[in-house]
Amino acid sequence: MFLPLTSNNASNSLSVTYYSPASLTLSTTSNQVIAAFNVDAEFSKSVTGFALSDISVTNGTASNLSGSGANYSFTVTPSADGNVDISVAAESATAAGGAANTASNSLSVTYYAPVSVTLSTASNSVSQAFSV
Repeated sequence: MFLPLTSNNASNSLSVTYYSPASLTLSTTSNQVIAAFNVDAEFSKSVTGFALSDISVTNGTASNLSGSGANYSFTVTPSADGNVDISVAAESATAAGGAANTASNSLSVTYYAPVSVTLSTASNSVSQAFSV
């Protein structure tokens, strides 16, 4: 069986714009600290909607979020000795075209709380060697 040749009408043109998600990298200057420390949050492209509540901190709290576009920073205050883990979940900020960010790396910093030592002696006035 032979089918007759017919003209082919072109279909409508379809155009789709893909907006890739923004990646997010968290970093700090040291992986061992003895006090509150700053964390830099660098997105691969400009985003909006990034908020302090988007930051997850284990064994500490985040505060003082500042920045805009692709670069932000915030302070982390450790709660107790040990690892302080910081991360940001996917879909916490929005890039061009409504594309959400991907999850950040997990940043881990070890906190060593300062040790306080109190020395005392039986006398308030000492003019020679003494025992503590």
